[in-house]
Amino acid sequence: MGTISIPAYTDDIGLYVSNDTAKNDFSLLNRLLTKPWIPPSNYNYPKIEQSGRKRSVCQHSWLVKYSWLSYSKMHQGIYCRYCVLFSRKGENQSLGQLINKPLRSLKDAPEYLFNHNECNYHKLSVSQAIECVSPYAHANSDVNILLNNINEQQQNENRRILASIIKCILFLSRQNIVFRGNDENGFLDDNNTNPGNFKSLVLFATDAGDQALQKKFKSSSKKCFIFKLAKIK
Repeated sequence: MGTISIPAYTDDIGLYVSNDTAKNDFSLLNRLLTKPWIPPSNYNYPKIEQSGRKRSVCQHSWLVKYSWLSYSKMHQGIYCRYCVLFSRKGENQSLGQLINKPLRSLKDAPEYLFNHNECNYHKLSVSQAIECVSPYAHANSDVNILLNNINEQQQNENRRILASIIKCILFLSRQNIVFRGNDENGFLDDNNTNPGNFKSLVLFATDAGDQALQKKFKSSSKKCFIFKLAKIK
């Protein structure tokens, strides 16, 4: 399988090193935290010379092992995404590689990444990141639940309306009563026309207390019921 290269874009973590741009755009911040750009496994990372040997500036396995790690095409190195966005210089702690500048020294990279994962300021950044995205995720979840509930309620209401109409159809069919009237272009509340037995029965059921039909006509008015009934042979 060949190797590929992908151009940098706005989700490159290197764009947000040592600035608060992402913090002022919550949608961007949430995207950087939850949907980071991860190069494919066959991505062609640039190489640098170390100790007389050329080495890639990143190994894909690191990105898989550490979910907080991001590769910056712009800076040709790796960063801790959470610490770039949240970490601040603390007492007796200097922020260097992985935060203010990319890690590109591969010789001790596995040990460096492990130690960073265990340090206190990294854990604090992780906590802040979780606190930041949790309300957003919860809000989206609430919206989705609300929409699903609304859709389910509408579907149930439509089923009840359809069931009431089917009852009218079955009643007329069993009694061998014709469905159509002499003028099916009128509205249900038009007293000057004969809308036919079917429409009249629907109106009767509504007036008699069919809650599904009452609710439908209350929200849409009886004028919505103007379709022509297909001729039943």
